[in-house]
Amino acid sequence: MTQNKVLLSVFFGTLMYVFVSTLFGSDGLWATSQMEEQKQIISANFQKIKQINENLSTELYALKVDPEVIASYARKLGYVQDNEKIIRLTGLNPPVDYIPETGSPIVIKEVEYVPEWVCKLSGIVMFLFSLALFYMQSLREKLHDRRLEGIQVADTQEQPCV
Repeated sequence: MTQNKVLLSVFFGTLMYVFVSTLFGSDGLWATSQMEEQKQIISANFQKIKQINENLSTELYALKVDPEVIASYARKLGYVQDNEKIIRLTGLNPPVDYIPETGSPIVIKEVEYVPEWVCKLSGIVMFLFSLALFYMQSLREKLHDRRLEGIQVADTQEQPCV
């Protein structure tokens, strides 16, 4: 087997390693697309939490500054002003306590990818496979040449027809 066939087998093995690593490796296209999806989910959740934060900041500012908002919250807690009277009605459901929205947690899953050792192993397997193919091809050529050597070509002399 010639040196070129061995080098060609090494090339095929390296090509297979690069192909598998580029598509399915830890920094490959598959892992990158998964990370992009997670980035979009996190970005959307961040915007939602940012909106909730703005609403709570506005509400906090109103509680610090606006006397009507302070009085409203005080009434919810049962406080009254000096000139107010409370009439309690029985049989009615109590008002539902206001619970501010806090957002929802998101679970980030691990990025799936083919480990590096699998990428390398695929390159080695491709190298051995192509080397075996080239070896079988060279054996076939040698056997074919030996068969041709074994067949003697008979001289065909023209004999006169009587």
